[in-house]
Amino acid sequence: MPNKLREGTSLKALILDLFGTLIDLESDKKAHEELSKFLAKLHGNVFSWEEHLRLYNKFTKEPKKLNSTEAAWEALIKVLNKYGLSPKLGKEELVKVHGEFHARYAIPAHGLNEVINEARKLGLKLGLVTDAERYVTYVVLKSLGLTDVFDVIITKDDAGTRKPDPKMFIDALNALGVSGNEALMVGDSCNDVKGAHGAGMEAVLIGSKECDEKPDYVINSLIDVINIVKRKVQ
Repeated sequence: MPNKLREGTSLKALILDLFGTLIDLESDKKAHEELSKFLAKLHGNVFSWEEHLRLYNKFTKEPKKLNSTEAAWEALIKVLNKYGLSPKLGKEELVKVHGEFHARYAIPAHGLNEVINEARKLGLKLGLVTDAERYVTYVVLKSLGLTDVFDVIITKDDAGTRKPDPKMFIDALNALGVSGNEALMVGDSCNDVKGAHGAGMEAVLIGSKECDEKPDYVINSLIDVINIVKRKVQ
């Protein structure tokens, strides 16, 4: 494993997760709820949207965590099987619908603009690593005016894998032209921590969680990462 950021090494890049990190978690939940309502209505309300949402949430729980679209699809198939029905849209169509709902309800996390501005002021490169599909990622970033903010964006489609596979993080490091000990990862899940450590980075976790792989820092809100970043830029 590469060496993590150490004393005397200057930070050169900040890499961030998308949902739950850059996107407010409550707005994320709202998008999930509205998607469940849409899918229930599309199928004639033979199942309740609450039934779909319960399964949706179950499938996104760690450790066997599916990404948001995968969870929505698996929940839909399971609930339709219960009633002997087939889906009225395909998985690729669901990706687009899912992205549109997230874009419609997306609210930036508190401090997002401040973090981006501070990173730019300090001369840091910015990366995004997410388990979301490429379409979902870009439509959400576009809705928030963030399409051109990042120097590199790595989605599950780009990497051909998902967190906590270090490959996603290593791909981002390579594209940014920095080593693991020159970058810092910020995310809201244990998979962010594990993947970052596997790529030789220190990891900042938003919110207190019980992770097998312990984060290097725990913060309450995205804006709190500014103080950490300032200390690491020489």
